[in-house]
Amino acid sequence: VSLFEDRTGALWVGSIDGLSRLHFDAAGRRTEIEVFGAADGLLNLRSYALAEDAAGRLFIAHGEGRSFREGERFQAVGKDSGLDTGSVRSRARTSDGTLWAGTLPGGLFRSADRGRSWQLVDSLWSRPERLEWFGGGYDVPGIHSICPHPQRAGEVLVGGVRYTAYRWTS
Repeated sequence: VSLFEDRTGALWVGSIDGLSRLHFDAAGRRTEIEVFGAADGLLNLRSYALAEDAAGRLFIAHGEGRSFREGERFQAVGKDSGLDTGSVRSRARTSDGTLWAGTLPGGLFRSADRGRSWQLVDSLWSRPERLEWFGGGYDVPGIHSICPHPQRAGEVLVGGVRYTAYRWTS
């Protein structure tokens, strides 16, 4: 399950079964649940990771594909964007608005243009020990967590399996 609170205070819940948005009143009581699917433009129901860019667009990692929500519709992000080395498992946004994606097989990607294009972080990809970041039910390396530094916009901590963690600074 992936949880994300957007700038309006709504809670987005993503899972292998779909994507929902929960609204709450001032007392913290749930007032509405919205469930999203293909009719809303989602690429597929599996929603592994969620992040919001500086403009408020929600990005969803579906495993083998990505979507973003701008306005009331979701749109698919194609492989031509540069984010094409496998299944996205983690997402994050740094304070400068940069979007980050971690994938199976262990690729870290960044986007400085609101997700329109993505660049592989070669310095992490070319580390020989990346090939040892497998486990968790997968036979390939994986980046499962991305944690932006709260004060340093160009710095993220990246976590994989097998006790791996790396600090990446732009």
